[in-house]
Amino acid sequence: MATDVLSTVDRIAREVVAPEAAAVDAKALFPAASLKAVREAGLLGLVTATDQGGLGGTLRTAAQTVERLARSCGSTAMPQASSVGSRPGGSTSRPVATALFASHPRTCTALTSYASCSRPSG
Repeated sequence: MATDVLSTVDRIAREVVAPEAAAVDAKALFPAASLKAVREAGLLGLVTATDQGGLGGTLRTAAQTVERLARSCGSTAMPQASSVGSRPGGSTSRPVATALFASHPRTCTALTSYASCSRPSG
């Protein structure tokens, strides 16, 4: 599953997110096309259980998804990071989000500007 999800994320980042990222940043636009593609791929429910309508993915895959989107556009990656642990009709689960960010520090690129994000060495 993880390989399929990450392949989908890479395709969306390449075909949809990257082409609109410069305009989103320069004009302070909402990344509507990018988020539509993310939503249509089911990625906003990545770690939501399948019996609740999600993909049932792991925190590792969620972190990799956010990181890959953030490489192209932080404005697209931030809602993806916020969706981690969300359930239909619910809000983001703090324990799930905390575990995600603790296990994958580069995910902070989705929440802050790339230049100000502290990155682990190595």
